[in-house]
Amino acid sequence: MVRKVISWLKDRRGGMAVEMALIAPVLVLAMLGAADLAQIGLQRSDMLSAARAGTQYFIAGGTDVERARQIVERSWTAMPDGGQVVVNRSCECGGVTASCIQLCTDGSPPDIYALIELQAEVDGVFQAYQTVAHDKVRVR
Repeated sequence: MVRKVISWLKDRRGGMAVEMALIAPVLVLAMLGAADLAQIGLQRSDMLSAARAGTQYFIAGGTDVERARQIVERSWTAMPDGGQVVVNRSCECGGVTASCIQLCTDGSPPDIYALIELQAEVDGVFQAYQTVAHDKVRVR
C-alpha cells in the first residue's frame, strides 16, 4: 500500500493539466484587461481626434461656434450615446477673462479663445469610464 502511495506521488502525468487549470483563469483575466484598456484607449483617441478637427477649423480662420460643434460631432466617428460636445468662445485681457466687445485697459483688443470640450462615458469590457477631452485655441 505504501509503495502505491509513493508511486502515485511520484507520478507526474497530468501535472501540466493541473498547472494549466490554475494559470488559465489568470491569463484570461489579463487578456480581457488588456482588451478593456485597448477599447478605452481607442475611444479616447477618437475623442481627441474630433476635438483636434474643431481646433483645425478655428486655426484655418473659422469663427462660427455652431459650425465648429458640427465639425467636431461629424469627426467623432464612434460618439457614444450621451456624448456631449460643447464649443465656447471667450476673451481674455492679460490672462484675465474679459468682455469680447470692449478693448482691454491698455487699448489693445482682447485675445479671443475657442474652447472645445467633449465628454462621454466610454465602455470597456469590465467597466464604463467617464472621460473628458478638451482643447483650447487662440483665434486671431
